[in-house]
Amino acid sequence: MLAGHTKRYAKDLFWEIYGRRIRTAELLRPPRSILFICKGNICRSPFADRLAKKIFAGSLRYPIAVDSAGLDVKTPLPSPPNAVEAAGNFGIDLRNHRSKRFTAEMFGEFDMIVSMETRQYQTLSRSSPNSRAKLFQLPFFEDHNRRPGGYERYNLADPYGKGLGEFSRCFQRIERCLDGMAKRINAL
Repeated sequence: MLAGHTKRYAKDLFWEIYGRRIRTAELLRPPRSILFICKGNICRSPFADRLAKKIFAGSLRYPIAVDSAGLDVKTPLPSPPNAVEAAGNFGIDLRNHRSKRFTAEMFGEFDMIVSMETRQYQTLSRSSPNSRAKLFQLPFFEDHNRRPGGYERYNLADPYGKGLGEFSRCFQRIERCLDGMAKRINAL
């Protein structure tokens, strides 16, 4: 038990120091299209995609095209049962979702490309340095007063392979981030 706390403390300490160097793009104008990115496009990004459509439809002054993709998708896969169940509690249906792979063409198709984790942000940034002005991290849209510290401050942890409670906590945080994103977009 002590080893687990020590490991988490070290991880959080690393992110408190390393995270100060992380800079995502600044939202300067209202986007017309947003792409959510995660590792496999089976949990976080498809949930963010579908919940954003729901939130944005009721809160933005104009429509935004929203989609999702994954950086590590080899074949189209469905969302796992725990993701489907947790998403259903938010009124989001993931039963028919099939993952899709991010392609280089998507850099040109979307005004904003929003990752769930710093690692994904860095991969996208290295892949297309000219697209950095459209790269964002979803945790940065969470209300600063509610944003956690350490690793969680800069990353939205992947609930894949975990229990229903982890999916629910992850999806609650995605909802808070999307609410914050809608407020920022409306402020422009």
